[in-house]
Amino acid sequence: MSRSQSTANRRRFLKMSALATAALTVPLPRLNAEDGEAPAPKNFVVIFADDFGYGDLGCYRDLFQGGDDLSLAHEYTPNLDRLGRNGVRFMQAYTCAWCAPARQNLLSGRWCNRADVVDRPWVGKQLRDLGYTTCFVGKSHGTSSKAMDMDPATADFNDGLIFNGGMRNFYMRNGEELPRRIDFGSRPFVAKGGEYITDLFTDFGVDFIKRSAKGEKPFFLYLAYTATHSPVDGKLEDLQKMFPGDFDGIEEADWRELLNAAQSRNFEPMVPEKLTNLRKPAPGWSKDTSPAYAKMKKLGRERFVKYNFAGLAYAMDRGVGKIMQTLKEAGVEDDTLVIFTSDNGSVSGSNYPLYSYKQSNFEGGVRVPMIFWSKPIAESEQSGRIVEEITPTTDITPTLVGIAEKKDKPDFPFDGINLWPYLAKNIPVPDDQVFFYAYRSQIYMAAGLFRAMADAWLGTDRNVYEGMKFGGLDYSAREPIFNAVFTKGKDKILYWSTLDGKGRGAVYKELPTDARFSEHPQAMFKEEVVIDGKLPQSGRGKEMLEELAEYVQDSGADELMHTAVFSDKGKEGKPAREFVDIAQE
Repeated sequence: MSRSQSTANRRRFLKMSALATAALTVPLPRLNAEDGEAPAPKNFVVIFADDFGYGDLGCYRDLFQGGDDLSLAHEYTPNLDRLGRNGVRFMQAYTCAWCAPARQNLLSGRWCNRADVVDRPWVGKQLRDLGYTTCFVGKSHGTSSKAMDMDPATADFNDGLIFNGGMRNFYMRNGEELPRRIDFGSRPFVAKGGEYITDLFTDFGVDFIKRSAKGEKPFFLYLAYTATHSPVDGKLEDLQKMFPGDFDGIEEADWRELLNAAQSRNFEPMVPEKLTNLRKPAPGWSKDTSPAYAKMKKLGRERFVKYNFAGLAYAMDRGVGKIMQTLKEAGVEDDTLVIFTSDNGSVSGSNYPLYSYKQSNFEGGVRVPMIFWSKPIAESEQSGRIVEEITPTTDITPTLVGIAEKKDKPDFPFDGINLWPYLAKNIPVPDDQVFFYAYRSQIYMAAGLFRAMADAWLGTDRNVYEGMKFGGLDYSAREPIFNAVFTKGKDKILYWSTLDGKGRGAVYKELPTDARFSEHPQAMFKEEVVIDGKLPQSGRGKEMLEELAEYVQDSGADELMHTAVFSDKGKEGKPAREFVDIAQE
């Protein structure tokens, strides 16, 4: 199929998709309220994507000239695009560089490096104490101590359907189980085989909204999809609609076995000795007799990854559309705030125009799309508002708690702020917020070399970076380091140090303020690789280094740790100040 044919097919698909969701696509009228203040919502839905980047979402690609060809996902996100174009898009939403700490940041409203982050109540418990019914659906990676708690006295969530891990296949097999509960009653989900987990999570969220809408209590739904994290297991039914011709003639049973036997992160020709640590194909299935395998081998790895990654995004977007339609049909659309964001940047997709990928503290790893939507905002002059100020995902929990408490500044010691007063009144968000994340990590994370690993998965030379030296450290040995990023307003410092303090480096970056109006926005986000011994010696760079030093030298019960705390058993880390002298010249 030619590129022009493929583009035409996608346009026809999107047209049909738009007609199928016509009830959601009618232009929204605008209110002309004299005071211009949007009424506070009562219910909350937070949708959390996995490894979904700036360049994977159409309503963010719209804002920048140019583009890359790493991902097709942005062509298949009509429901999310509608939320973004009619709601509020945040351009400097910061998160952690990978899954587990990012989830802690969002749900706690505090940096995951706080020594007491697990001990304090998170958003679910705080909202339950304020009379909410709460539900956790999806991936709990790094948050299992909260998600799995079944004690009504201490639990964050009344209801739940939970995958407790970092990644898994999207198709379920017969007999697989997931923890599930309704009003603290345990009802484990047992798969019959063939369930697509994105749809499973969506349907449980839909059911929770329907049940909650019938009650008197307000509700909070946290829907954490595993999409678009690898493996790139697109749903066959979606792919056949999205890319007609490329997936025709494949039976679903054959497709599922192909995905179960393929390498965990993308398709490539399989040999039996490489299928270790993966689920074995069903009896009788063989790549030699599989039409799906023959078709995908002909398709090639690059298109396989692009098409299936787009399929993951589209299945999630379909879920968002279903959630929105349910809110409308249940009569709670007017009273519900919907928030969408991602745990970190993409690795199989695109972060255009940001630099680098997941696992890096460069912008492509830690800056993500974030959308706030409510019907009153969508029907006001705020519809389509773009917020340029820094708004870390730690702002989400204090926003929800602040709305529930009817307080602009909730009392809990959050690291984020309540954004609602600034949205409700359509006034500027404060420009002095900070973002902080530190991790005792491997050198490739600080260096932003995770893209090299991604390229290796996608078929480039796997030996390019072997034995590479970076900042005096051996990349191949992955020597542990203290690796921190600190952003304030439009200023950013990225710092690293070996644990003994003998090797260190830092880079200051003044983030662009006019990239949306540039012909070459990607060039404006290019960031330096940190060099051993190089530290900013003057100006704002030196000031930022000193501010970072002051920040990590906090003391008290909530002192910052060099390793993010992921559970109540994970407090081995020492305060960063004990082994890092950041400000030393």
